[in-house]
Formats: sequence, C-alpha cells, structure tokens
Amino acid sequence: RSIDWEELLNRISSEIQQITGVLGPSSTLLSAPDRFLYTVSNIPADKTIALVFDEIEYISPFATLDRQWASGFVPFWQTIWASQSQYRRLSIIVAGVNPTVVEQDLIDGVQNPLFGIVPNQFLQGLQPDELRRMIRALGKRMGLQFSTSAVDYLHQRYGGHPLLTRIACSLTHRAVTALPGERPFEVDDVFLREHELLRDNELSFYCRHVVSELREFYKEEYDLLEALASGQTAEYMEFTVEPEFTSHLINYGLLDRDEYGRPTISIPVVGRYLGLELARKEGRKTVLRIVSVQERTDWLKRRVESIDSDLDLLQRLISNRQQPTLFGPNSYPESYQFHMIPICKTESEFASFINTCNRCFVESVEAFGKNIGKTNYFKKDIASAYPALHEALYRIKLYRHYRVHLKLYSQVDEEVLRFLERDLEGRYPSQVEDLWFVLQQCVLDSLLTSIVTEIERLE
Repeated sequence: RSIDWEELLNRISSEIQQITGVLGPSSTLLSAPDRFLYTVSNIPADKTIALVFDEIEYISPFATLDRQWASGFVPFWQTIWASQSQYRRLSIIVAGVNPTVVEQDLIDGVQNPLFGIVPNQFLQGLQPDELRRMIRALGKRMGLQFSTSAVDYLHQRYGGHPLLTRIACSLTHRAVTALPGERPFEVDDVFLREHELLRDNELSFYCRHVVSELREFYKEEYDLLEALASGQTAEYMEFTVEPEFTSHLINYGLLDRDEYGRPTISIPVVGRYLGLELARKEGRKTVLRIVSVQERTDWLKRRVESIDSDLDLLQRLISNRQQPTLFGPNSYPESYQFHMIPICKTESEFASFINTCNRCFVESVEAFGKNIGKTNYFKKDIASAYPALHEALYRIKLYRHYRVHLKLYSQVDEEVLRFLERDLEGRYPSQVEDLWFVLQQCVLDSLLTSIVTEIERLE
C-alpha cells in the first residue's frame, strides 16, 4: 500500500525509538513533524542515526506511480532537514538513478530542501580489476574461465557496467552450452567477438534501461548523445563548448575519448543501440545520418566555411604553442579551389573533390616537410603532434590514391578497407545509395571533427 509523507515520517520515528530506546509520544498525540523532531532530539548522545533512502525517485515530485509525493516531498524533507540542522545526531544518505531531486532549486515555486545541501556522487562503471574479480567469480560457478583478453574485451565493450556485463556473461554461457565439450570452458576475446552481434542484439532491451533517465529528464543531453551515436560528431562538438550540455553524460560515465582524442560513447553497445534506434525512428537504413538531398548545398557551404575558419584558428594556436607547423607561414594552398568543391554525385566528381582535398591539405604538408629537410614529416611529425588530424588527412590520401578502385574491395589494401568499412558501415559500395556523397560527407565530417579536436587539445 502506498503511504503518504506523514505516515512515512511516523514509521521512521517509530523505528528510531525502537532502535535507540527513546520513549516518545505515539502518532495520535503529536503531528508527524513534531513527533519526528521530539524523537531526534532525544537520541542518546553516544548514538548517531543514519537514514538511508534508496530509489529516492519513487518518493519525489517525479514519481509517476505515486503522485501524492508531488505535494508531500517538500514538507517531508523540510522536517528532516530542520531536525538534522538542529540536532547533529542524524545523518542522511540519498541514493537513486536520477539526481534531479537534489539539482532542481524550486519545486512548484517552493525552495527544494535538498537543493545545494546534498553533494552529488555518481557511481560509474567498475574498474578493470573490479570487473575481473566479478567476472571470474561468476564464471567459476558456470564452468567458464575468462581469459585476460576476454575480461579486457568485456570492459571495453560494456564500459564496466555491472548489469550489462553480467547479462553479457550469461548470454556467453548460453552460447557455450550449445557447444559440445566438457567444462570448464575457456572464454577468450576471439570467442566473444564471434558472438558479439547476437549478444548485443539481446542486450538492446537493457541498453534502453541504461539511458532511460537521460531520455526522460535531460532531453537536450540525450539528443546530443543520439547525435554522437549517429555519426554527427561535428554537430555534437559544436554544442559541447559549454559544460552544462554534457555534465550528466560525463557523470553517468557515458562519454569518453577515442585513441585520437575524439569524443565517443564510452559503452559501445549503448552507442550501437542509440544509433540503431534513432535510425529506426527516422526511417533510415544506416546508423550514419546522411544529409538529405535538399539540404546538401547549404550543408556543404557551412562545412567548407567551418573547416576553413577552424583550420585558421588551429594554425594560430600551433604558432603560439610553437608546435610543428602544418603549411609553413601561410595557410593551405589553393584554398579558392577548396571553396569551389561541388556536391559529389558521380565518381568523377568525387575524384575531383578528393584530389582537391589532397592537394590542399596533404601534399602541402608533405611539401613543407621536404622544404625543411624532413622526408617523413607527414608520417612522423604530424602524426605524433596531431593524431586526430593526421588520421583524417590519411583517409584523404588513401581515398585519393585508390579513387578508381573504391568500388572494388579486392583491389584496395587493408588500410583503405578499414576506412571504407567504417564509412559504409560494412556494406559493399554497390549496396550504398549516393555512394560518392556518403564518402564526401564522411571525409569532410572527419576533417572538421579532427580540426576541432586538435584545437581543444591545444587550448
């Protein structure tokens, strides 16, 4: 049965009296707040009482299943806070999945008693050593021995999230059960990768649970997370200059940086779920949100201008920090050609586009390196100083070199294949509608994202 705030307060008073031996009036003689205050005031001096409220969202103004707490929350906590302020023998611990109850300053126009008083402490994923102990303890009971590589993979794939990892291990056990052989069975990262797609599909339901609070209470941050999951990293970075746009994403442990320093979702299976859900909702066949035909002209103009202006800022920061120069004392050559690139509809248009990008941004760097006597300037100095930018420029260099073979997977080397598989989401070029624009969008998005990443690194 659901109880109101006064009944809950009386129940707490009765339990404190029972534990401490305080003799106090019954709930029929005093109001619930007065009885609670009397009880706390009479706690023996050598005792301290800790009140622990778990799943606080169920007795908060946001409790959808018990609407009475919309009006009962403030007087309930006003009573507790007044007692705790007056008598220092009472400690409060509040736990839950939604920090809004302590972050929102006003509730129905009244000061929130918990605002600015309860410090936040977010619990994030388990550390590798903690996860290793959990996985091996659970695996031992199931007759599974998880290798070090398997534990590392599980930590990387599920971000140390206890629930997702435990379910992933249960699904692994199910996959092993279907195989012949005796236990114990050694699970390595190769086995886990072989079953990754099926396992992650079954984890989708639980991924929804992981982000449900963000979706309901922090819509703007959830939208940013969706943008990142759907490949709109450049758009994401435009809105994350101000910390308040990502504070909960960071605190929940959902954001990370990849090996090049670019923002990424720290739990890949959650990122995959968000990307697929958004694609399904918008009627797309790809996780990457491709710019619509109607928007491409304006999009291309904005992208070129953003790359040009941000690259200028990056070069000024490089000069101020005395870091390895990109193009020498001047900006990139043939900038007017870059500003004239067309929207790519055909293979020949893409060849012209990627040639222009290569001359502007890759060959110019290589030429500057040779001028100062460094033949491997692009490959070594630039890669070391600006890893994100180097990867974006290397994609341009490879696509330019193999532009006539991009439709033929067998005729490109492994490095080109790595970029193609990422940009085309594992599909063959013949399966991709608007292939040449998709590649153009990926090239320009990657270039802009990498420039902004290097700016952030130097600022």
